[in-house]
Amino acid sequence: MKSVRLVAITPGWTTRTLHPWLTALAGAGLQAVLIREPNLNETDLRTLVEAAEARIPHVWVHDANPHARALGRPLHLKETGVINRYRHPWAQSCHSVESCRKAMAMGAKYTVLSPIWRPTSKPEDPRSTLGIDRLGDAPARTFALGGVTPERLADIIGRGHQGGAVLGGLFGCATPAAAARACQDYLSQITA
Repeated sequence: MKSVRLVAITPGWTTRTLHPWLTALAGAGLQAVLIREPNLNETDLRTLVEAAEARIPHVWVHDANPHARALGRPLHLKETGVINRYRHPWAQSCHSVESCRKAMAMGAKYTVLSPIWRPTSKPEDPRSTLGIDRLGDAPARTFALGGVTPERLADIIGRGHQGGAVLGGLFGCATPAAAARACQDYLSQITA
């Protein structure tokens, strides 16, 4: 994940099949995805993860799904999650810089800090935003989440931070093709 600048996060609430979306995003050059689908049964989760792994170099599975740990894949924990004798890489969502530091000290491979800006996928989110300046206090390998647009991703990277995590900006698109175009917009900011 060291060179990864953009992480797509699946919505976890969609009723549509995600396979065409992951295929389109992979075709656009996406390097990392966090599968956050708490309601999939173990077979469907494994199938989705394996499909993603066939196309995307870095695939993490969110521990919100009760079958996630059984897959033996890189695991992503919510902020209150506990890592206990897990033999594979893990990461964590955080809502404060202090939580990011604690997770990294315990062995997390990366953290996701949110909300930096008002989330696209949750415009009514009542939480206070942290702002990009607070991101500067977080450890290296911390991704910004919440309201990350292509322009904001450029700002994040321009300030020397790891990158951004995006849900609504990609999975909020009407079609997989539109999501691929949006992904290309994000990725163009990384190479600009």
